[in-house]
Amino acid sequence: MRPSKIRFSRSEQRSTPKAAQRSNNEQTHTEQPERKLYMQRWHTTDRQPQKNSDANSQRKNLQTEVLRLKDLKDTMVIFKYLFASILWSIVQSSGDFDCRSSNGCNCSTALTHYEYQCPLDDTDVVVQVFPEYGLKIQCIKNISWTTQQLPAIKFGVAESVFFRTCPMPEQGISDIIDRLGVNSTKELQIDFTASFENHTLSSKYFYGLDYLENLILNNNQISEIEEDVFRYLENLTSIDLSVNFIKIKPKMFQYVTNLKLLDLSQNHLKYIPNELFNNLKNLKILFLYSNELTTLNTTLFADLQNLESLDIRNTNLQYIPDQVFYPLSNLRVISLAMNKFKTIPENAFIKNKHLEGIQLNRNKYLEDLPDYLFSNLTHLKYLQLSDCNLKSLPENLLYASGHVQNIYLQDNSLTELPENVFKGLSELENLDLSNNALTNLPSNVFYSLTELKTLNLENNQLVTISQRLFFSLQNLETINLRNNQIVSLHRYSFQRLESLKEINLSYNYLDLTENETTVSPFNNNLRLEKVDLSHNNIVYMSEDWSFSKINLKELDFSFNRITYLHFKHLVVVSHKLVINLSNNNITTVDFSNAEVLARAQGNIDAYTSNGPNIVIHLDGNPIQCDCYIYDFVRYFDRSIDPMVPTLVSITADNLQCHSPHNFIGFPVKSLKPKMLTCRLDQLEPDAICPDHCACVIRPWSKSFIVNCENQNLTEVPNIVLPRGNMFSQTEVYLDGNKIRAGPVRNVAYENVTKLSLSTNYLEELKWLPPKIESLKIDNNNISFLGYETLEMLNTSFLSNVSFGNNPWKCDCLATNFSNYLVTNLAKKSIDANNIQCSKTGKLLVHLNVNELCPNHTAMTITVSVCIAIIGIAIAIFTVFYYRFELEIKVWLYAHNMLLWFVTEEEIDKDKLYDAFISYSHIDEDFVVNQLMPVLEQGPIPYKLCLHIRDWIAGEFIPKQITRSVENSRRTIVVLSPSFLQSVWGKIEFRTAHTQAMKEGRARVIVVLYGDVDLDNDLDDELKAYIKTNTYVKWGDPWFWDKLRYALPHSKLKMTRKTQNIMISLNDKLDLINGIPTTPNAGTTPPPMDGLPPLLLKDHPLNFSTTPPAESGLKPLLITMNK
Repeated sequence: MRPSKIRFSRSEQRSTPKAAQRSNNEQTHTEQPERKLYMQRWHTTDRQPQKNSDANSQRKNLQTEVLRLKDLKDTMVIFKYLFASILWSIVQSSGDFDCRSSNGCNCSTALTHYEYQCPLDDTDVVVQVFPEYGLKIQCIKNISWTTQQLPAIKFGVAESVFFRTCPMPEQGISDIIDRLGVNSTKELQIDFTASFENHTLSSKYFYGLDYLENLILNNNQISEIEEDVFRYLENLTSIDLSVNFIKIKPKMFQYVTNLKLLDLSQNHLKYIPNELFNNLKNLKILFLYSNELTTLNTTLFADLQNLESLDIRNTNLQYIPDQVFYPLSNLRVISLAMNKFKTIPENAFIKNKHLEGIQLNRNKYLEDLPDYLFSNLTHLKYLQLSDCNLKSLPENLLYASGHVQNIYLQDNSLTELPENVFKGLSELENLDLSNNALTNLPSNVFYSLTELKTLNLENNQLVTISQRLFFSLQNLETINLRNNQIVSLHRYSFQRLESLKEINLSYNYLDLTENETTVSPFNNNLRLEKVDLSHNNIVYMSEDWSFSKINLKELDFSFNRITYLHFKHLVVVSHKLVINLSNNNITTVDFSNAEVLARAQGNIDAYTSNGPNIVIHLDGNPIQCDCYIYDFVRYFDRSIDPMVPTLVSITADNLQCHSPHNFIGFPVKSLKPKMLTCRLDQLEPDAICPDHCACVIRPWSKSFIVNCENQNLTEVPNIVLPRGNMFSQTEVYLDGNKIRAGPVRNVAYENVTKLSLSTNYLEELKWLPPKIESLKIDNNNISFLGYETLEMLNTSFLSNVSFGNNPWKCDCLATNFSNYLVTNLAKKSIDANNIQCSKTGKLLVHLNVNELCPNHTAMTITVSVCIAIIGIAIAIFTVFYYRFELEIKVWLYAHNMLLWFVTEEEIDKDKLYDAFISYSHIDEDFVVNQLMPVLEQGPIPYKLCLHIRDWIAGEFIPKQITRSVENSRRTIVVLSPSFLQSVWGKIEFRTAHTQAMKEGRARVIVVLYGDVDLDNDLDDELKAYIKTNTYVKWGDPWFWDKLRYALPHSKLKMTRKTQNIMISLNDKLDLINGIPTTPNAGTTPPPMDGLPPLLLKDHPLNFSTTPPAESGLKPLLITMNK
């Protein structure tokens, strides 16, 4: 097995307490020192690979260095060592390595290298071989070096050799390297921990290593060093002496004139000899940060004309000479951060025309900058002035430095900006002004920044954003206005920001209502991807978020005052949008029409593969759990159209009900649609609810619910159904009152499906709503249910009924109730275990008929015998009746008994005339020419009696009047002014009236003819009759119909055609043949004494016995039998 070739970085160095203390003096959030990008190459093999966070940090540092260093070769070196510090880059070795044990050392194969352990029995040294790259020698114990302790290896040329925790060999390092078969190496890294604590670093240790290019001696506690220590290392290009205690010798670098990188950082240097850098004309990178310098000699950098990067951070510098940087004509990056400058010389960088980056951040005493400090730096791209104490900026600070791309001014004390401070910076891409005290910005302050991509104004005190402030920032992509005091935005503040992708306006006081429009100030920003409007006072979502932001990915409205959310706000054109609406004042999430809107978005298959298009966060809102969120709850219940959850995903794990009281704290996701109700007045403010009751509506069942529980009601309330036909059922809850009677038939109660009357004073139940499904009448005073009630229960739709805890009587009358319970126990929910006999406490359902009614058999026999006797009696009476029918009826009529049993047709079957017409001779023309032709010759001819035609000449008039009345079924009185003057007319009326009173039938028909004053012309008797009976008036359009209706309707009055048909029906109409015919006018009628005595028992003219008109006879036209 052959391990792969690798690249690896330096491991974390061991440090003594002193070194740790020095390291702690540095601030943890400063930039990664440049030297690490060049010198960190090794990583101990026992450590895990770097985590992603480390990799991201190093990548960021790499980007910074690439900006500072333009040399392509240096950039490639940076990439090379950066990736070595992140992971083991596994590359297949192109050569063969013979892993063979030798000199008592055992060779084994690991994942990325070969490993020798020497000696085998008690390991002192571990040698790790990385083919074609290098070796790492780590001492386990404090050993005394001999070459026999090491394996015999033929490695060849190495990139790097690393000694860790090993003592310094007295004979020099080259002997150890030779023993390991290394012909030459470019890099030597020595980590001896405390080896130099009492030793001086001298040149003898490096004898024979003239091929070295890089020497890393950091973190070794080196203090004493010989001035010719690098005598044999003339080819060195980089030296790392950081994190030591070196006492500088003025000419210690005199032999390394090819040096390009020198790191003297973190050595507690208080002074640097003026000639230390003499002849280092090739030096490009110099690290002096984290020392204890207070000032610099003016000529310190005199020979460093090619220096490109200078780092003097965190050195306690309070002052720098005006001309100290003049020799650095090729300087590109300088860091003066974390010092104690109170001012910077105005001409400090006047000779550094190639400067690309300047760091002056974290100078806490720096309050002002001189005019033109960074002017005419045409290569300047990076300016770091953050975390100082700057209170103002000169307007000409960056005059003629038009290529600046990044300016960092955050964490200062700026209260205002000069209008032209950024004038001419047309290439500026990033500007950070966060964490200042800016209250207002000039409208044209950003006018020149046409290429600006990122603008950070977070944590200032801005109150408003003017219309033209961002007018020229067409390329701006990100703007941060978080945590200001912005109250309003002009409608067109962001109109020109066509490239804007991200905006943060959180932690302000915006309500976005000042524009009086339905669109937001971001209506024209079509490329927006992320918008943060959290922690404001916004009360509604504008409409343009839905239809104009196709690229929008994140929209944060959390911690605002939005009260209402409709599904239409969630139907957006963007893909994979996350909307955060958590912690608002949303009480209603209205998903009505959600199914229609969702279906309008297209086919469900277009969304299922990619997941929901929209994710909504709603936690922390005071949801009002009523019927207005019915469809929203259907979403969680998955009873809504599948297209809705396919389109929108709701995150509401902690969303709870805030009202009504019975739902407070209840998770919205656990609600069921049938649990939701609304007060009636919420939907219909004018609707009527019974007093002392609460009326609610449940959309799930389309129910109208009336709750009157525990209100001391004494009767069932009257219910008025809401308008419209939107409810299919009504539920009424009347428990805990004092009601004694259940509801009666009522329009509102006809629709009741649930009726609860538990715990009242009910004694009986007479009526049930026809649609009843659930009935509760337990805990009342009901002792018995009648047959009619049980029949209603049986024929109803009841599925749930409660009868328990009533004082039930368990006797014969309870048999039907017991049968009902037994029959319906399996089909309905009945509380049979609570239905007990009031006296014995036994369950009624367990009692049979014999237990309920012990004398049931004897009673059955008795009833049967009685029924039989009654049946026999009825049969005998029937036979007797048909044998003596006529005699029985005559007897009953004569004794005024059971007159209803004697029909008018039977009484009148022997009468000769249908009607006797009583009139005055003055009205004879009307009678003869008007009445007689129509009545006698009409479709139903009537037989009339007229005195001019049918009376016997010379007969006694009173007698003929009586005979005419008695022989006629009706008497028609033609009541006219002349009739009222006729004595005989009044006698005829009285006779007919008296006869009718005796028979208890309406016999008199009054025809009002002529101008008769009913109030003044009539006598008392006629007046009383007219007031209590209906009359027919001549001239009435309905005169003939009313008159025929008042006349007798005998079945014998048939047409001749009908008679001929009936005659053919055997002998069923024999009665027709017995009808007496009308005698001739000249026939002498029988004497008055010959009339049946029953008809003459009271003289018709004896008005003293005539009942008054108010005797109770029914009106003529109402009681007439057909």
